[in-house]
Amino acid sequence: MVIHRDGRMGKPCELKNTPQGHAPLSNRLHKAKVSRVCLEATGQYHLALALDDAGLARMVINPKAAKRFAEAMQTRTKTDAIDAAVLAPFAQRMPFTPWQYPDDLALANRACARHIAALNKLRTQTKNQLHATQQTTTTPDFLIASRHIHASTRPAPA
Repeated sequence: MVIHRDGRMGKPCELKNTPQGHAPLSNRLHKAKVSRVCLEATGQYHLALALDDAGLARMVINPKAAKRFAEAMQTRTKTDAIDAAVLAPFAQRMPFTPWQYPDDLALANRACARHIAALNKLRTQTKNQLHATQQTTTTPDFLIASRHIHASTRPAPA
């Protein structure tokens, strides 16, 4: 986290992205009288923080937008502290687009879609492993049978 105010960049501060880490973050932001926050959409990791209603306006940006902005600022290194230092001026210089809270159904659909995608990826990996194990005569039959069972298992329809 970096607080950027009056053209000055605060010192980067690292807080845990857990429910226990969100409370100190909210306290710091309120103490600093921050009115809006910019988060980078990072899979599941940003969602709990974005959903945490701390009374702050939030903007959740695409990681590609953050990367391109960092490149425009000629930032070549990527660390959490540098990412935070890039997001602060992004929030000030770019049009602020408030994040819209998704409804419960949208969140459930998102979770299901991600789970199905993960299962499909796992099935593809298992099929590739099955193919590799079948290419040699030294692979025990029980391993081939196990991979064959897992490779043919299909996720339940959505």
